[in-house]
Amino acid sequence: MFRALLPLLEKATVTLIVTRVRESPPQVRVTVIPKPNDEKADKALYRPFNVEASIDELEHPEEGFAKLLTAERESRTGVEAAIAN
Repeated sequence: MFRALLPLLEKATVTLIVTRVRESPPQVRVTVIPKPNDEKADKALYRPFNVEASIDELEHPEEGFAKLLTAERESRTGVEAAIAN
């Protein structure tokens, strides 16, 4: 998970909020709140996002939280590139 955070941490400070939303089966919500390091950055590209899933789903090596985080970051990078062009 933390390797997936590294590219985002190059451009932003990231706050993670983890909340338990269900007892059985255990399910949590992870809120990722990026704050850009550059004050001139487009704030729309740094909106918070949520992931809500079971612990097993979040820890899945191929489809878990790290993959979702990577997909979200790549999506925002694509939008950023389109805006720049």
